[in-house]
Amino acid sequence: MCGKDPRRTRERFRVHSLVDNVARLTAWANDETYDCVFSEPLLNQASQNDVLVVITASGNSPNIVAALETARSIGMATIGCLGFDGGKALPLCDIPLLVPSRDYGVVEGVHGILTHVLTAWLTRAVGRMQVSHRVLNLDGAEGE
Repeated sequence: MCGKDPRRTRERFRVHSLVDNVARLTAWANDETYDCVFSEPLLNQASQNDVLVVITASGNSPNIVAALETARSIGMATIGCLGFDGGKALPLCDIPLLVPSRDYGVVEGVHGILTHVLTAWLTRAVGRMQVSHRVLNLDGAEGE
């Protein structure tokens, strides 16, 4: 085998998309309201040590705001890729990444770049955490 096996060189993320299960999303929307399509699944799946990442141009979509409020009530960290002036989502984000433009195309294009940067940053952060776990071993031995 040439090079490193990527499956052995980095820690993995546990990631759940709140938009990839169309049946669940439309069930919540049909039976309740679109306002809770993200917040209700968070109540079942998320925990205090999780991070919610939202992407919104206006920051005023009721379902995004409800998800951020739910995340806060759980104790999750929140990161928001926001546009315009950040809207109601801005004060609910621990880390707001604001694109101060009213042009949807510009906002969405920059959000695409930001998601790549965020992925790279999280990958490095997890790598550093793994190294710090090795350093913190009380017996001085290197390991997990």
